[in-house]
Amino acid sequence: RLLERRLAADRPTLGICLGAQMVARALGAKVYPGGRKEVGWAPLELIEAGRKSCLQFLAPEEVPVLHWHGDAFAIPARAEHLAATLACPGQMFRVGRCYGLQFHVEVDLPTVTVSAAAVTTGRLSTLLRPMNRATKAVAGRR
Repeated sequence: RLLERRLAADRPTLGICLGAQMVARALGAKVYPGGRKEVGWAPLELIEAGRKSCLQFLAPEEVPVLHWHGDAFAIPARAEHLAATLACPGQMFRVGRCYGLQFHVEVDLPTVTVSAAAVTTGRLSTLLRPMNRATKAVAGRR
């Protein structure tokens, strides 16, 4: 219920992939298995509202984004629909100060390259060590 309280208070919130699905569901929208998986780098189609939003830099001619999901969501009733793809019409929405992104804006090609190299060489623990330290530090502050 933390997410519902956060949305009701219009606290700044960013839901990415599963997080966007959780936000959509918290706002009463349907989350469902998509017709097919959407995996790989591809541009978004920004709807007019998306071209006027703070995420306008995601215009198709500017940057491809990473898609890696099989589930999808309906755009919540009171949300502003911002972006779509042919495979998944519900890619991005906004409600107040909350954004839901089905795609991964936080990942770029260098990050994927380093991660893939770490996995294939057996050095994933080296890659995750800084993240684990940060997670423990945050947990210790609670």
